[in-house]
Amino acid sequence: MDRYILILTDTFEEVEALTQVDYLRRADIKVDMISITGKLQVTSNRGITVLADDLIENINLKEYAGIIIPGGLPAAFDIREDKRVLEIIKKFDEEHKLISAICAGPSVLAKAGVLSGRNAVIYPGMEDELLDANVKEDAICVDDNIITARGAGLAGELAYTLIRKIKGKVQEKQVRFMSVDYLLRDFILKEEKNGK
Repeated sequence: MDRYILILTDTFEEVEALTQVDYLRRADIKVDMISITGKLQVTSNRGITVLADDLIENINLKEYAGIIIPGGLPAAFDIREDKRVLEIIKKFDEEHKLISAICAGPSVLAKAGVLSGRNAVIYPGMEDELLDANVKEDAICVDDNIITARGAGLAGELAYTLIRKIKGKVQEKQVRFMSVDYLLRDFILKEEKNGK
């Protein structure tokens, strides 16, 4: 089942959210943008309005293999106050489904209680929000079914990491090569060939 929830609320960080949707869909992974606002139109931090695919109250959790939480402030703090989202995260962790968050988004995972004793990253300066997690300094942190990333500049790499986790390295490389310039593609292939 390759279908995932991406949570949206007003003031979401557009690069962190929409890069996940774009790249994962390029890999034939279904991502539903789910609004927690009670309306389908959701407006980002920078005034970009998007139309969510559905409202959280309408979804059937059995149809989903994981959840992605973008950052943005106060969006991430609003999301972590939504009991429906926290319950989904807890349930998905119990079922060992994929859980991912970027930038301030990992604070939502901490509030849901799924980071206790686990490795995670968050936007620099917000480490206290991770409560009892093992705070790392990596750009992206993978701890079993939980993947966290530090900020908007890593949105593409987070998407590639998710694709690799869901569909494998071959699909990740295909999407990576479709979304980068050919000079960079050649550089990546050369680095790989040289074992870097």
